[in-house]
Amino acid sequence: MDNENLEQRKATPEGKVQVQLIGKCNYCNVRNILSHNIQARPRFCMQCGNKINYSLLK
Repeated sequence: MDNENLEQRKATPEGKVQVQLIGKCNYCNVRNILSHNIQARPRFCMQCGNKINYSLLK
């Protein structure tokens, strides 16, 4: 591997980590499952917009 390829590898940004989150809404009884960036945690139901808690899907 030459120096140009090595420098190009170092400059390549890492991909964002995606996780699957699940949250069940107590208001409209909908189960929300989504893939999301681990740095930003969703807080609202995708159906009715009420605040719910999400956890990692296992």
